[in-house]
Amino acid sequence: MTSQEVHDATNSEIIRVQYEGFGDLIKLDGKSFTFATLICGKAYKEASNLLREAGIDVPSSQYFYKIQKVILEKAKELAEKSVKNHALQLEPGTVITIDAHFSHVRNADECEFVAMGPKGDIVAKFVIVRSRKGKAGNYTGASCQMESVAADQALQILEDTVGKGIIDFFCHDRDNKSRNIVHKHFPDAVEYQDGFHCKKKFELCWKRLTSNEYAKSDMPIVDSKIFHGIKNRLKIFFNTLLNKHISKEQKLFYWLHAVDHLIGNHSPEYCLHSTKDEEKEHFIWTAGLENENARNHLLEFLKDSGSVFQIVNPDYATHINESYNARSCRFNPKHTNYLSSYEGRTDIATIYHNEGYQGLLELRNLSGIKPIHPILRDSLIEEHKEKKLRSEREKTEEYRSARSERRKARKLIVKGKGDYGNGQDEEIISNESQNSSEIPKYVIAGMPQEKREPFPLPQIHGFQE
Repeated sequence: MTSQEVHDATNSEIIRVQYEGFGDLIKLDGKSFTFATLICGKAYKEASNLLREAGIDVPSSQYFYKIQKVILEKAKELAEKSVKNHALQLEPGTVITIDAHFSHVRNADECEFVAMGPKGDIVAKFVIVRSRKGKAGNYTGASCQMESVAADQALQILEDTVGKGIIDFFCHDRDNKSRNIVHKHFPDAVEYQDGFHCKKKFELCWKRLTSNEYAKSDMPIVDSKIFHGIKNRLKIFFNTLLNKHISKEQKLFYWLHAVDHLIGNHSPEYCLHSTKDEEKEHFIWTAGLENENARNHLLEFLKDSGSVFQIVNPDYATHINESYNARSCRFNPKHTNYLSSYEGRTDIATIYHNEGYQGLLELRNLSGIKPIHPILRDSLIEEHKEKKLRSEREKTEEYRSARSERRKARKLIVKGKGDYGNGQDEEIISNESQNSSEIPKYVIAGMPQEKREPFPLPQIHGFQE
């Protein structure tokens, strides 16, 4: 036996005698522990403390970081291979959606840029890490330019992989300099913007309207109070047009004629009313009907805000990118500052997004980690299948319609006074719901409850009312 083995054996004997009666410590396989910590998005200290409290011994931090380096190197290779394979599957005339996110907050020290194809798979990505004291990176400039640099690098990789002519459309969320960067690599690509982010245009233009920024020499200023009664109506109509599957020319036409709608001109060529709304008594903007100058100001607002209809297509959105950003936070929680492992953890997120749980099993094999028990493996695979099926079901039109009906029914319930249980918790259902014989289950569950006494406040010594 070597001197080290003799020393370890002696220490083991001392520990056995000293803690006799407690039994042997349960020890984990170091490689499996490291892999599980990475794919669950935990740090070493967090995972080790959890297991120690459960009475399980864990490997040392030195061993953990040694194995982590090996796993993340394999993850980088597998992620690059997966992204390239999905990029080569793109067909001419395709669309990509682009977005980026930072590690902690905006303008943090790490930023990941991702481009996705029409099927929602990642076809280009680049992680930029700013160099700082005690940490090497691949970027030394200002943090506010990190997203632009990451986008340029990722799209350059995509251009080298598929060529310039394969991307015909791209969709972004108006962050940074996305338009110019995409046109640098794909000059003929047509720009679209995410409709959800374009909703901000309404509030921006409305602020201009109420601040009299549209006033001209022939359009004197008006009192902003004259527009108060029509904001929500116009906002609902604006959001409806953004999501409607009609041509952008038709959207702009209906939007510009919203003035006619508000003053009572409900001609079929101006309005989108259905036949059942013909006998309905519609709202009339009385102040605008009597004030031509106010109508002119509103028309300028409609022209300004209507520009977004030219660049919004309801079929193109960055929702999948936002979903990936949330999934990436599962492997890279924003409350933890991962130093050297941030890029590798994003690679694991990419593998899981593109290849599913089978990709993580492949990473486990490439890293030389022994497989888990078949029973546990099958249960994990089944769990991820159920999660994927649930996600697919939530995308269907039937599910969205049912969810919309649930939300409408929930609005019929009006909560009474007392946010924290002080007084009686009453939920008053509208007369329409009370007269109906079919009351949803979630309404029955919200019927009035018994009155509860308010929670007594603690007595503070030395305080007099």
